[in-house]
Amino acid sequence: MRRRLDILMSFTLMIFFTQCKKSTVIFENDYENVDPNIEIVDSVHLSRVDSTGLVYEVKSPKMLIYHHHRSSSQVYPQGLDIVFHNKNKKGESTISANYALVDENGLTTLKGDVLIKSERGDKLETSHLLWDQRYRTIQTNKLIRLIQISGDTTFGFGLQANEDFSRFQIKKGYAGKVKFDDLKKKLLIN
Repeated sequence: MRRRLDILMSFTLMIFFTQCKKSTVIFENDYENVDPNIEIVDSVHLSRVDSTGLVYEVKSPKMLIYHHHRSSSQVYPQGLDIVFHNKNKKGESTISANYALVDENGLTTLKGDVLIKSERGDKLETSHLLWDQRYRTIQTNKLIRLIQISGDTTFGFGLQANEDFSRFQIKKGYAGKVKFDDLKKKLLIN
């Protein structure tokens, strides 16, 4: 009887250790494909707040954080949406893109169907845009289409602007569509 109990106990321990070893092997194999310098974040919702209140919010389905030697960068491979909040909380402007890269200095590269809507209702469409968060400016050398709330549409190559589009400059030749009545008012023609 004692011998049977010893055999049964040995058999049980052997099964237990065999199972543990298999689990450990699977666990180790999973770690072989993981890069310790990359963090993956799903369902991102970030907010930036300063002394005046909420400045902007970022939403994205996925963010990858790459840790370099002494810095890090953020990649939004599935795109992002940014909502800028007005200081007096009366309006907001937005930026959306299919892809974004934010470097350690706050320079954001936006690519693929970039759309900006200003607080006033103006829209900018382009395929590539650089947003400098420190200086609160945006720029591109690509083809742009600017649709103003008045209905005027401007096409051109390259743009420099501040975040709220209250000042902007189209870098290279442009063409536009302006309502005739608005043009007469601008030129002071009766």
